[in-house]
Amino acid sequence: MGRGKDLGISGGINVYPKEVDLPIDKLDGVMKSAVIGLSQTVYGEQVTAVVVRNQDAGGPI
Repeated sequence: MGRGKDLGISGGINVYPKEVDLPIDKLDGVMKSAVIGLSQTVYGEQVTAVVVRNQDAGGPI
């Protein structure tokens, strides 16, 4: 479906979700990830990663 926004602002710092989820996707055991901004009272937005793990991956990511 795509992202709602291509930029999040957390504590006055610009956060581009794609710059965060691309390195996560390269980790062993990660099938796919998505980085989203969740509302947060102090910082405005909180950067949160949602990760789908490969079924055949063993151990922690």
